[in-house]
Amino acid sequence: MLLQRFLVRLLTMLVTLFGVAVVVFVVIRVAPGDPIAMMLPPGA
Repeated sequence: MLLQRFLVRLLTMLVTLFGVAVVVFVVIRVAPGDPIAMMLPPGA
């Protein structure tokens, strides 16, 4: 019983982390401009 609950929570955690990683990746890719260029000062 305890092992089953542990495995379900582990699987849920892995799916959640994967989903968050995909969302962050997509948001970074869809955002306009180059992330490095946005961090640099205007004259660099």
